Amino acid sequence: MVSKQNKIILILLALALCILAIGYVFKIQHWSINFEIRLTSFIAIGVLYAIRYGLKQSKNIKDLAKVIMVLSWVFFSVFAMYKMNNLVFFLIILAVSGSTWLAIEVWDINLKKPKSERANVPQLIGILISIICYIFRIQHWPFAGPMFLLSLIGLILLAIGFVVDTVELQKKGY
Repeated sequence: MVSKQNKIILILLALALCILAIGYVFKIQHWSINFEIRLTSFIAIGVLYAIRYGLKQSKNIKDLAKVIMVLSWVFFSVFAMYKMNNLVFFLIILAVSGSTWLAIEVWDINLKKPKSERANVPQLIGILISIICYIFRIQHWPFAGPMFLLSLIGLILLAIGFVVDTVELQKKGY
């Protein structure tokens, strides 16, 4: 059962994420207060997520990886907004913690479902790679060009996953 405190924090987190999306719309449109909206949202997300993690009764490695991922994303984003250099450290932490969290999450999802309903791992990996690469491209971050080529590999994995699903459905007579 979810406590009342946790519900409030989740609602505030959702609100902060929505405001962050609005801030990025402002940035795309080159409207004036986009910086302040995004900065406030990132700080709120970091603080709220840290509080949420602190209030959890039972913590496991997945929760730790997720809080490290969120906080490194927040720190990276805030420092990048101030045009600070040498933020590779935060990207490495983000990549390692995010990959760890995703691997544990996929593992948990696949163990809890019967074999016929399990997620197709190539599809999940392909989607994740493509999303990360397009974020690099949109933000004009270093290595965006090679990352764009890497996204093609992600899309190929996605296509392979759909082919595997189609073949399995045909075997079942659908």
